[in-house]
Amino acid sequence: CGFRRMMENSCSGMIPAPERKTQRRKQEKYKQDAAHCYAADGEKPMKQMIVNQTMDQERALYHVTDAVVKDCTFAGEADGESALKECRGVDVENCRFLLRYPLWHTTHFSMTHCQSTETARAALWYAEHGIIRDCELGGVKALRECRHITLENCRIQSTEFGWNCTDVTVTGGRLESEYVFMGSRDVTIRDWQFKGKYSF
Repeated sequence: CGFRRMMENSCSGMIPAPERKTQRRKQEKYKQDAAHCYAADGEKPMKQMIVNQTMDQERALYHVTDAVVKDCTFAGEADGESALKECRGVDVENCRFLLRYPLWHTTHFSMTHCQSTETARAALWYAEHGIIRDCELGGVKALRECRHITLENCRIQSTEFGWNCTDVTVTGGRLESEYVFMGSRDVTIRDWQFKGKYSF
């Protein structure tokens, strides 16, 4: 909604008294308006719901913030790339990604029961602070140059998985790959099945 950013970015320093009074009135108005955009606890944003849609356009949900994307399919004749590029605070549930580069530069996100196919090519690049649970990840470069990522019980088939990443935790699941985690650091793996070449 933008109200919190407007308040955080308000001017600081010495302000004449009449302007301070006007500014206080504006801030109170922002607080009242923000009540429509934030949950009752005043902290967590109320997330918009994007449910049961099929999208194939370029950057279909570009820069979406604080949303739940559920039961959606990203496929179609328009063959658009980068469906969820530069999103923040998104929870992606039970979605299918058949088009290229769906989650690039995405931060503070979760994926649960999702599938990115071979045609997604490079599903997650430059992403940060993500939790990926019970997902199927395909594509030759499924995860690259990401930071602070947790994967739990995922099934992954990706030739060049996890290159140049930092702080990745993998628990359960399995991976079929050839060149895995090349150039990565701070990688923790537990109860994982690996099939392929050149494991580290």
